[in-house]
Amino acid sequence: MKRTVLAAAALAAASAAAQPIGDTAMLSAADPETMARYLQQLGYRANLTRDREGDPMIETGMAGRNVLIFFYNCTNGRGCEDIQLYLGVATRTKLSLAEVNRFNLERRFARLYLDDEQDPILEQDVSMLAPGISAAAFRDTVRVFERQVGALDALIDQAAARR
Repeated sequence: MKRTVLAAAALAAASAAAQPIGDTAMLSAADPETMARYLQQLGYRANLTRDREGDPMIETGMAGRNVLIFFYNCTNGRGCEDIQLYLGVATRTKLSLAEVNRFNLERRFARLYLDDEQDPILEQDVSMLAPGISAAAFRDTVRVFERQVGALDALIDQAAARR
């Protein structure tokens, strides 16, 4: 009897994992597994791992670049409230502050800055406080960030061509 109950529970969990996530479903930073599964459903790779602090982190890719999704405001690696989409690019040709400022002036949602080595960092914060955000809103957020990644690549290419 116990095996039958365990087998039924495992089958139910597998069936739920196989169900597509609809646009109106709510996604929460407190449930990184579902967020990773939704990214995969959208066609992105999504490797759920942990950062140095033990909080969830998703390794993915957008516009041909490796992107990280960090989880913030977590308690012991659980119950996270926010995420940040993050891209760091090591470049040979360094961007000027004027180029970075123009990028930020012309675009909304994500921010671009230079790290200590003058390499560009692109970030976008997303509040996902309970009950979270709709899958459709998360999808749109990811697509906006992916466009920003493409715009950053174009800026890097333009800077390299001018120098």
